[in-house]
Amino acid sequence: MRKLENISGIDPSIIIGRVGLTISIENLRKNNFREYNSIFILQNSGDSCKNSLPGGEYVTVAVNSGDHSRTPEYYSRIFSFLESRDYKASGDAVERVVIDSFISSNKSEHLTLIEIPVVKIRSR
Repeated sequence: MRKLENISGIDPSIIIGRVGLTISIENLRKNNFREYNSIFILQNSGDSCKNSLPGGEYVTVAVNSGDHSRTPEYYSRIFSFLESRDYKASGDAVERVVIDSFISSNKSEHLTLIEIPVVKIRSR
């Protein structure tokens, strides 16, 4: 977060809830959930931006992020859920921190959104 603050010149209190990381679909397929391939800041409405998230269906899960060691478990649950409903990941996962130590020192209140674009698999 500090590095992003220095690069962007934006006060971290202004970007809380707008910072995200992505995990490539290749790393998702390899169960490598700790290798991030990009970091971003969501723009305010009306601001120009270079990139945007692709449209479509996403599975979105809100998780307690106070203990990052559980991240692989969350992804495993997501992929089990998708498989049980005949869906599969179709792009990079997005992790967006909503509540972290800048907002609350209580780790049980830390919240991260995990969003993965998905597509329905044809019936077999």
